[in-house]
Amino acid sequence: MNSPEQNRQDSEGSKWDVLTEYAEKREKQAELQRRINEKLVTIDDLEAAIAAGNPEVERGEPIEYDGKTIPVYTLKGYPCSLISHAVDFKMSIYKSSGGGGIGVKTMLDLLENPSIWTQTESEAKAAHEFGTEDGSAMSTTISASYVNTEGSLYYRAGYDSEIRYGFSQLEGDSVICLRYNDNLTRVAKTRLPSEVDDDDFRVFDGINSGKRGGSLHNEIVLQRYDEQGNPRLPDYIITDNMYITETTKKHAAYFGTEGFGIPIINIDRESYRKKALEIIDNKLECITDDASYREIVLAIDKIKQYSVNAGIGFWILCDSGTGTVGTGRDAQEISTLRHFYNNDERSKKCIDAAEIEFKKRFEFVREELARCIDEIKKANEQRTSYKYKSDFLKRFEVGEVKKANWDGNEMNYFDVHIVSNGCMEEIETTVLDGKHTEDPGYYDGAPSLKERDKNSSSDIYCALVPLVREYHKLMNENQHIAYENQLRGKS
Repeated sequence: MNSPEQNRQDSEGSKWDVLTEYAEKREKQAELQRRINEKLVTIDDLEAAIAAGNPEVERGEPIEYDGKTIPVYTLKGYPCSLISHAVDFKMSIYKSSGGGGIGVKTMLDLLENPSIWTQTESEAKAAHEFGTEDGSAMSTTISASYVNTEGSLYYRAGYDSEIRYGFSQLEGDSVICLRYNDNLTRVAKTRLPSEVDDDDFRVFDGINSGKRGGSLHNEIVLQRYDEQGNPRLPDYIITDNMYITETTKKHAAYFGTEGFGIPIINIDRESYRKKALEIIDNKLECITDDASYREIVLAIDKIKQYSVNAGIGFWILCDSGTGTVGTGRDAQEISTLRHFYNNDERSKKCIDAAEIEFKKRFEFVREELARCIDEIKKANEQRTSYKYKSDFLKRFEVGEVKKANWDGNEMNYFDVHIVSNGCMEEIETTVLDGKHTEDPGYYDGAPSLKERDKNSSSDIYCALVPLVREYHKLMNENQHIAYENQLRGKS
């Protein structure tokens, strides 16, 4: 049994741990917020672009409404980031449910009367149901989307909404979290703590390079009120293709200053589509048999990044479809793509790019494995820890040789993972020992399977497996060295 003094020390230690964790989270939150603010477009940015003669930003005809002048800016391919909150995001729920849905009544009231948004936290809690799940529900949080126009123009909630608030700067402890997909944020009754961790930074970097999750939109969750209970107000209204309604004008005019409404930022989708197609066409020309693997992967990354803005699924066509090699069905995957997506010259070039990448992938793996082996040997000789470094790749990993049941047949395999520094998607491949099956009677009585796998091969597996085994042998040695160094307090 601990003494009172020991219990007191343990209690103080626990409090210190909690305070340390809180301080670390606040530090990460502040850093993420700083990076987001560096990216977010401001009206001053747009004015500077216009003054510099940038054709990707135009000042439109101002709108007169309710005695106020509302400035209009049109983005025509201008690269920037925005935080977009679709005020009427629940409209589809309202229409499909016959009028029901969490917070739907609040949404309808807000569309009609924007002053609801300006209520302080105490005023709002007196007028609405905070933390409930009925039609009058309201939350202490704002669910929005972080948008980078260079690759995620449509990766935002309610991009066809009638009214979207935009925020140009985040103050205080605004950011709660940033997720690739819908965060399923609950209706909050009180202020939520920050959840920012390393994953939020990866999401931020990924969205900026065009990476998308499995959802139709990402979600950034913000505090609705500052620590004094004042509401976060929009800096501008976001719209697409000049979809400006009376509701849009009403809200823009309401949030402005005397004589002026807050600006409307209009996104001209066709300009972004044309820009994306030009970039895609340019990158497709870079992917040839003479190009290095590095050049090919970085070009495909750019094609994938701009494919959604282009309105065409080039990111699908530029994947070889071959997550495995050795079964004899590798070329069949490319043939399937050619069969279904062979309707225009650009699609054909995308599939050609996928085929070239696949052919060059394994020679690159062989060269990179050999380079890694040389570097690990040097590290082991010097008794230092090895850390993978590349000016091209963020991640290069080759798994150990294992055995698994593949389509009912036992065979050896190893996995390869490649992620370039600007890469949106991981290139992952399973290399199979396709010819050396564990069951010699596997095809007995199954002529269709035998025909399917007649071109199975172990060529790539056999060419790489000696390097794979040596790589892991050396890595195991280096891990022991790293552990010994750690015990000695040596890096």
